[in-house]
Amino acid sequence: MTGDDYIDLATQLLAGGSEPHFRTAVSRAYYGAFHIGREFVRSCGILMPASPEAHKHVRWCLANAGSRELDDAAVQLESLRSARNKADYDLSNRGFAKLPNVTIHVRRAASMAAAIRAAKAADVAPAMRAYAQRVNLLLDSP
Repeated sequence: MTGDDYIDLATQLLAGGSEPHFRTAVSRAYYGAFHIGREFVRSCGILMPASPEAHKHVRWCLANAGSRELDDAAVQLESLRSARNKADYDLSNRGFAKLPNVTIHVRRAASMAAAIRAAKAADVAPAMRAYAQRVNLLLDSP
């Protein structure tokens, strides 16, 4: 199971055509993007906590990697998390009842995944590890 599997599922859910499908698509898109980001951060030698704190740490590590593309990915991840929270918890929000509104979030997750895959861990790991050390995240041995 990979983050890409969640993004693929989110894309499939768009075909369901109903608000429950659309809300679930937004949720799966976020988690797909999150897992891809977390694996990239791990590939740079940073251990993520097995707690809800991992969500913000992934964003912060991406934002502090010294890469404009990864900084953009961090912003996209935050936007996706906000949308996921609304989709999952604010059932009165009608923004998830229409396919075009939801498609944006699924595409954002795919775009973020592509940006992370294009990044080279070897190029950004030193900056990301230096940031992680400053904020007391655990590092793998060098």
